[in-house]
Amino acid sequence: METDQLLDRARDLWCHLAGAPAVFGPPGPESVVVAPASGLCPPGWSGVVVLGGELLATAPTEAAARCLRQALGQLPSTDWTDPARLAAHLPLGDALGPAALAYVAASDFRPAPAPAQAAADGRAVEELAVDGDGVTALLATVDPADADECGLDGITSPAFAVRDPAGRVVAAAGYRRWPRDTAHLSVLTAPSSRSGAPARPPPAAWPPPWDSANSAPSSASRSDPPAPDARPPADAGRGGRRIAAMLTVATWNVLHRVHAENWGSHVLDRWPQEPERIAAVSARVAATTEQVVALQEVSGDQLASLREALPEGRTIRALRYPRVPEPRRVPNRLADRTEHLVLVLDRTAEVVAAEAFADAPGKGLLAVRVDDVLVVATHVATGDRRPGQLARLAQVVAEAGAEQAVLLGDFNADRATVAAELGEGYRVAELPPGAGPTRPRDIGAAKSQWIDHVVVRGLDSRGALVEDVRGLSDHNPVRAVVGR
Repeated sequence: METDQLLDRARDLWCHLAGAPAVFGPPGPESVVVAPASGLCPPGWSGVVVLGGELLATAPTEAAARCLRQALGQLPSTDWTDPARLAAHLPLGDALGPAALAYVAASDFRPAPAPAQAAADGRAVEELAVDGDGVTALLATVDPADADECGLDGITSPAFAVRDPAGRVVAAAGYRRWPRDTAHLSVLTAPSSRSGAPARPPPAAWPPPWDSANSAPSSASRSDPPAPDARPPADAGRGGRRIAAMLTVATWNVLHRVHAENWGSHVLDRWPQEPERIAAVSARVAATTEQVVALQEVSGDQLASLREALPEGRTIRALRYPRVPEPRRVPNRLADRTEHLVLVLDRTAEVVAAEAFADAPGKGLLAVRVDDVLVVATHVATGDRRPGQLARLAQVVAEAGAEQAVLLGDFNADRATVAAELGEGYRVAELPPGAGPTRPRDIGAAKSQWIDHVVVRGLDSRGALVEDVRGLSDHNPVRAVVGR
């Protein structure tokens, strides 16, 4: 692949991970953006990536972004990821990196030798489970920091390994799937073998020498005073290790027109013409940068619009409820008033379960497997039916054998209630102090205004926030980053 094409693909990947509309360029408002859920750095931090002499940076607040733009604008491009140089212009509280990241096109990988030739050369490659004895023993030969840095524990492929004459695994490599058809490579060689022939990782997983034009220095920094949650996760690692195991997600109840009319929603005042609102909803979903978006109360008209509006590379998985909403106050205005639970994904995904709840034919769950994570979209009923439906969600996760799961949806209950009724091991992402409501209501209303949630099991969540859609629906979207 030509260098320019590879550079463009790498930039597209990082723009996607930024979590907000952004482009590479000189320091400015389009390249240094506000992105509280950025995948470039831990929550509450600022992150910088440089590719081909241009930068992309994210900051948690507008004030931090302004300071970062000003500081970067005073430095030559060679110093943009140098914490020491940045510290002369910014009140840095802490820093991670920089790390030199590199890229190679699939067409430039060396082919693996034929099995017979590999065996004759003593370079036979085995496919092993990453949690098997061989790879576990290899990881034990290095200190914990090196074991974490190599990233083998986060791969989703098998571990491609070679052994020494004594049968010990002395080198292994593998990859984890990232967005934008990118594979993140992880490699480890036992210290005792790094000067010998086995030190070279398996050819099928080892790129040729890197072209310096394709390297991408990156760093993350935190300015004082830090936000209360601005500490990096314990497993954030060095040089972006955290990013390799993260998934950006969102959930939004987009409001079915028939429900809006039956309940006299205020949304009707702002959007009297449903085709215009449907188009606006589709445009907003199409512009999202999250890898997974769960949508509730999707009408048949809205679903058709989404299929037309989504960019290439996005896929839809949908559950059609057996109940079709019936107009009770005004005549139906939809061509297709069926109702759907929808997942919008940046990749294909295996559907594991799709069902309406037994006691609520207009509520349900849709579960898919995204790499090694079970993603469940849901819409849960209120009142006495809720505990049983939450129990069913937990049952589906258990039946799928999922060690890592994320539940996205309208739970019609506050954070504490959802956590308690789902049971042990489930954690609901915590919104920052002062976050806007996910379901705005009149002042004094008895029901909670925070009923849409990102729930994790076997994962951490960070950067959760509520996006104000200014009355496009009666709910606001919730966004977050989940990972290990």
